[in-house]
Amino acid sequence: MPDKFVGLIIGKSGENLKGIAARTNAKIFVPQRNLNPDAEDRVIELIGDSHCIEMARTEIMALVQRVSRNYD
Repeated sequence: MPDKFVGLIIGKSGENLKGIAARTNAKIFVPQRNLNPDAEDRVIELIGDSHCIEMARTEIMALVQRVSRNYD
């Protein structure tokens, strides 16, 4: 995920990611900081069965696309 969108994707008090996790039954982990300060992307870890992971990935990517359209 583009690092510049992390806060918007997580949402206030984690509401966005909590909602995605609840709808998809996937566990979602976003590191607080990038290990590489020069990196432009942040790796999100999804845990669950393959169907849950794919649903969560799809929702996160759709959210990134919505946010990125409004960001420009």
